[in-house]
Amino acid sequence: MLESVTKGEVQDSTLDVLKCNLHEKLNNKKFLLVLDDVWDHVGYRNTWDRLKGFLRSTGSAGSRVIVTTRFMNVAESMATSGLKPYELHGLPAEKSWHLFEQIAFAGPVRQSPTYIEVGEEIVNKCRGVPLVIRTMAGLLSCKTDVDDWVAIRNKQVLINIDDQERRMLATLRLSYDHLPSHLKRCFVYCSLFPKDYEINVKTLIQLWIGQGYINSNKSSCLEDVGIEYVKNLLWRSFFQEYRRDRWGNIKWCKMHDLAVTIAGKEIITLNASNVMDSLSCGDVNLERVRHISLDFENEIWEVPTILGKAKKLRTFFLMNVPFTGFELEDRGCEMVFSNMIRLRVLSLNRAGMEIVPSSIRRLKHLRYLDLSGNKMQTIPEEITRLINLQVLSLHWCKNLRQLPRDTEKLCNLAYLGLDDCESLTSMPVGIGKLTCLRELSLFVVTEAVGLDELKRLNKLSGELYIRRLERVKDKSEAQAAKLEEKSELRKLTLSWSSSAEREEKNAARSSDHERSILEALQPHTNLKKIKFLHYGGTCLLTSWFTSLRNLVGISVIQCDKLRVLPSLDTFVSLEKLALSVLDRLEYIQSGMKVPSSSPSLASNNKNSNDSQFLPSIRSLAIYDCCNLIGWSPTNTKSPFLARVTDLVIRSCPKMILVPCFAVQFEDVRLMYVSSELLSAFSASLISPPQTRTRFRSLALVAVKGLRVVPQDLLPQLASLESLRILYCHDLIALTPAILQHLPSLQELSIYDCGALELEDCNGNDENDMALPVLPNLRILYVFRVPKLVKLPRWLQHCSNLQKLQISSCHNLMCLPSWLTKLTALESLEVYGCDILSGRCSSGSTAEDWPKVSHIPNINIDHVQIQEDGCYKGVENGGGWERLLLQYMLEEEARLLQQREIDTSSRTQFSRMLANCVGRLSCNLFQRCFLS
Repeated sequence: MLESVTKGEVQDSTLDVLKCNLHEKLNNKKFLLVLDDVWDHVGYRNTWDRLKGFLRSTGSAGSRVIVTTRFMNVAESMATSGLKPYELHGLPAEKSWHLFEQIAFAGPVRQSPTYIEVGEEIVNKCRGVPLVIRTMAGLLSCKTDVDDWVAIRNKQVLINIDDQERRMLATLRLSYDHLPSHLKRCFVYCSLFPKDYEINVKTLIQLWIGQGYINSNKSSCLEDVGIEYVKNLLWRSFFQEYRRDRWGNIKWCKMHDLAVTIAGKEIITLNASNVMDSLSCGDVNLERVRHISLDFENEIWEVPTILGKAKKLRTFFLMNVPFTGFELEDRGCEMVFSNMIRLRVLSLNRAGMEIVPSSIRRLKHLRYLDLSGNKMQTIPEEITRLINLQVLSLHWCKNLRQLPRDTEKLCNLAYLGLDDCESLTSMPVGIGKLTCLRELSLFVVTEAVGLDELKRLNKLSGELYIRRLERVKDKSEAQAAKLEEKSELRKLTLSWSSSAEREEKNAARSSDHERSILEALQPHTNLKKIKFLHYGGTCLLTSWFTSLRNLVGISVIQCDKLRVLPSLDTFVSLEKLALSVLDRLEYIQSGMKVPSSSPSLASNNKNSNDSQFLPSIRSLAIYDCCNLIGWSPTNTKSPFLARVTDLVIRSCPKMILVPCFAVQFEDVRLMYVSSELLSAFSASLISPPQTRTRFRSLALVAVKGLRVVPQDLLPQLASLESLRILYCHDLIALTPAILQHLPSLQELSIYDCGALELEDCNGNDENDMALPVLPNLRILYVFRVPKLVKLPRWLQHCSNLQKLQISSCHNLMCLPSWLTKLTALESLEVYGCDILSGRCSSGSTAEDWPKVSHIPNINIDHVQIQEDGCYKGVENGGGWERLLLQYMLEEEARLLQQREIDTSSRTQFSRMLANCVGRLSCNLFQRCFLS
């Protein structure tokens, strides 16, 4: 659900943290949730009751949940009282045939009266069920002989049954029977994954390769063949759902239930609820089992050593391991490495292993080995005896310092995953002999192992991160890498050590030397993303940089000598630009001519790429560029960015020149900047022609000298839904005359604004009461606003207000009597407001209790009070502090990541956070951020 809301991937975390994050995204908002394909499994009622309780405490009135299920008893038990389930019926005959012919005749089969006649008979037996129609059509699309169609029609009598569930499974079984043998075994292997598990297609293909299920001729690689297998199964409806990445590649898919029924007892999936029952009751014959997956379901439990009896095992796979990992004890290691000697696939990710036992040499059939997220510092030399190994995944092994000396003996190795192996100091000599390598995510340059090791690795694809480039001796060594011949690479990171590290090791190089090295590292023009980290040259201008026309992402981070960026005009496909910690950069060159004499006139000339600078860019982030003045205009005109939806500018105190923007924003954050920049940004906004303006979220953090919101900005905020103002100590007014420009605003957050007045200090507030102020406001946060002595009178007309939180406003003495008019108000939270806290508590001495007693949820200094006035208990996870902490930590974490702070500093920062969170008593966030 959180991924659906945020439209992005969510890292593994605890259930409490996920619930907290989802609560903040949905809090007091109306939402529609669709739960698709709910099954009648044991305990689903309890699960649903808990989820229902959580959703009721999160969403606002009017939220709805739609449930789809194949089981009538599930529909009846989950339906709201008084609602009857809506039973879907099949497609009508005309639409059934239309769906069938779109698929069946899309390939080599051509429509003819004979095919149509047989096809119509087949469609009639499908009873209008779309999945059955798609499956039959996909099966027939490869049958060019009409006799095959007739044979399938005759067999189809077996699926002409009334039970829809049985009919779908029978149809899929019939389609499965006609699969080629190589696809049959690939599909059945998918039963290794539990129902509704999102299978990473790349991992799935690597597992197929590990089992030897993919055969290839010399002209095509195994991965490409695997992708064709996935597409073939998808076309035949054997995968229920799938998702593509931004380039159209299939990235995730879900298996159909049929795989489990076909797999029988050779493939089993065990989890915490069934592991002991399955192994103790005799249902599982471990001597016959060939493939086992352990689904931890993000819980920690001990791996039973009885699994060691499965001595003919081919697959031992861990999934959904908790983010914090678990400890695979010595007995578990002995069970795996000594007993399961026929393994071809072994996944022990996040198993807490500090030492990989030398007995791994016994697994001589191993082709896929995943040791990601473990704690070992070295890999034993014995692993180099596994000459059949094709996939070695060591992602997130943060303590790993070196690879085996004789890694070159792994002659069949195709995938070596080293993401986030931050302690890795060197690469093994001879790694360049592994010419089968298609993935090498990290390469560390040393004096013994130079870039010439990359020369023969022209099959590399995906991402390559080259670290310690300051160790490259000269241009010829850099040219030896032959990056321009690696046409399958999509993302390249070029990283030098930081200036401080180089000075400490006396490894500083001249700017000209670094520029010559960069000139020699020319990548292939197919590259999609490039990142420069700690580059020591003064200029990024190379002969090849502007030729990378396919780039969609550019990041330039902590290049403290960089003065000049190349012109970005040629990057017409660029979607994301990130600049961070560029201390000497003053201007960003645009080189564009904007053919208009005014912003309003310019808006009519922004429909063609000729008048747009970076016509595809959607995300622009600039951090800590202390001397950056902004974009260098050409002919006194600013460049125009027509599609930017996310804009972040942080800690750029001198920046005053910005490009023109079309108002199509999802999120804008201006932090630690000057009021001149905010004024320039406001003046640069242009309403897009023939399109409604969109401006969803705005955060103003520590804008120096900001006294009033710029007048140029107000007309563009009609669609604004969220406004956050933090640390703006000079801001003096946020009155109804300003707020009337925000009719769509749903959330307003004000933090630590010492001079701010929420009412007109000249006494004009009474006249402003007639203005339509914030009719859609649902959430109001006010923290440390010393001039707030009473709630603003315009608030009484915010009839949709659902949550009010007031913290550390020591001069706010009481609440107004008109608070009882806010009948939609569901939550009141008061923290650290001295006198007000006492006035809002229950009891005869609480003067303001009658004004707030109608509110269902009241929290006074982390103590919840029920509607009857009784104390409910201490609330651990709530409060403005949690919201503020999360917001600020997101920014700090982003900065930490971009600066690549060393481990000791990161540890020190973590301790500081622990102390901070501990003082705030936010137990939930202690668990989140300490993990």
